[in-house]
Amino acid sequence: FFTHSLTNVGLLNEFDIIFCRNVMIYCDTNLQLQLLHLFHKSMHEKSFLIIGKDEKIISKEGNQLFSRYEKHDSVLQPIYH
Repeated sequence: FFTHSLTNVGLLNEFDIIFCRNVMIYCDTNLQLQLLHLFHKSMHEKSFLIIGKDEKIISKEGNQLFSRYEKHDSVLQPIYH
């Protein structure tokens, strides 16, 4: 585990999974898109971004970076990869 700044430019690392629950709801649309791009650049190709149940990938641009993963028998909250 490492401490990372979400507002710094660059890559966070190369992750298979990022948990970012209940953070983006406090950001404006521009910062949300900046975070989505940062997460996308910082993840392996087949990886997961887990966000809070009240958060959404809010834009067309965000939907081009991530797609929803649905498993019908799961109790998991929305997961994107």
